[in-house]
Amino acid sequence: MRVRVLDVMSEIRASYWFVPGVMGIAGLAAAVVLLWVDSIYGQWVKDLPWVYSGDPAAARSLLSTLSGSIITVAGVLFSITIVVLSLTSNQYGSWVLLNFLRDRALQMSFGVFIGTFIYCVAVLSSFGPGDSGTPSTPRLSVTVAIAAAIFSFAILIFFIHHVASDIQADRILASIGKELLESMEGSRPEKTGRDGQPAPPPLDGGRTITSRVDGYIHGVDSDELMRLATRHDLLIGVEVQPGQFALVGSPLAVVVPPDRLDDGLVGKITQAFLMGPHQSPAQDTTFAVRQLIEAAMRALSPSLNDSYTAIASIDRLLPALCKLVVEEPPSRCRCDRQGKVRLILNPVTFVQMLDMSISPIRRSVRTDVLASIRLLEALGELATRAHRPEDLAAIASHARSLLSGAQEVLSDGPDLQKIRQRYQGVLEASRQPPPQRQKDA
Repeated sequence: MRVRVLDVMSEIRASYWFVPGVMGIAGLAAAVVLLWVDSIYGQWVKDLPWVYSGDPAAARSLLSTLSGSIITVAGVLFSITIVVLSLTSNQYGSWVLLNFLRDRALQMSFGVFIGTFIYCVAVLSSFGPGDSGTPSTPRLSVTVAIAAAIFSFAILIFFIHHVASDIQADRILASIGKELLESMEGSRPEKTGRDGQPAPPPLDGGRTITSRVDGYIHGVDSDELMRLATRHDLLIGVEVQPGQFALVGSPLAVVVPPDRLDDGLVGKITQAFLMGPHQSPAQDTTFAVRQLIEAAMRALSPSLNDSYTAIASIDRLLPALCKLVVEEPPSRCRCDRQGKVRLILNPVTFVQMLDMSISPIRRSVRTDVLASIRLLEALGELATRAHRPEDLAAIASHARSLLSGAQEVLSDGPDLQKIRQRYQGVLEASRQPPPQRQKDA
């Protein structure tokens, strides 16, 4: 259930209708309340020095002007946003657009204009027909409309400044890097310690639970799987990771023993795998990685040839990789209260994350000396922190492939010599004894 709630919240956060819709309802509610206050305490409000003092006809004209101006400016904001999204998509790829859709400041800016417009229209509708309007003017309501309009135009200045700041490469990549670290912190399985990780039992002879639809894995409800496995005395091995695409018939999990399964239980296990038509960052730690990869690869394309954006993308990948390489891997197994393994998970390992992030960039930086040097420096940073043999082997393998690719396209000169020096630095860091590497890190 928690995973489903997180998935729904992620969808809502990436929508441009929820926050403006809520603020629009709030504007309508404020109009109803303030009109009621005007109707009850109108004579007392009339004597306040700071409230609107015009007649009903002037108030109607003012509200009509304000509502028309505000909805016009709101249309301009939407147009600016569409232009920004188009430019950002061309520069950094469509994956980055989700960060703009999830930007709460932009959503609140639209919400202020929508809420103010609905408020003005609601107050305007309280005026009766004819030139003279209602016998009395809702002075407090009109005063609040004027204040809301002034605040809305202050929000316009903030909106322009915020958009101009957010389209800068460093800000975009920093935001993606922050979300990557947050998703890693919130979605990794609980760690049990180096000596407390039970070995995953074999799944021989188990029944494979397959996907019933085509789609991306949004998340795996491990709590629900654990509850089902404990209640029915099962061992469930998860075969997929969030972010993967599953076809109809693709394996999702293996269940042992198979004779305890029925159609209802199979359906419940299948429902624990959240799937959708598009990828979601709700539980997918690799979603932000793919955003950074696409930004780096587009920057290194011949049409852009932007070395520094590619370097910034590598810099934002490095903290997440360092976090994975330093920490002990989480246990794949979850046990019941009696200590019996009930669930075998499939978390993302450092080697998987390294291959996913470094391999595409490594193939793109072959002709870019600056990005090649920075990528080798990043591998050297990882090598000084790594303490598992398989991680060191993966780092050294990527360094060798990077040097080999550079030698194929670069002539023997100062640039290639710099790359060789960085490669030797990676090898030297990998050969340090584990205590020294941990001390340096």
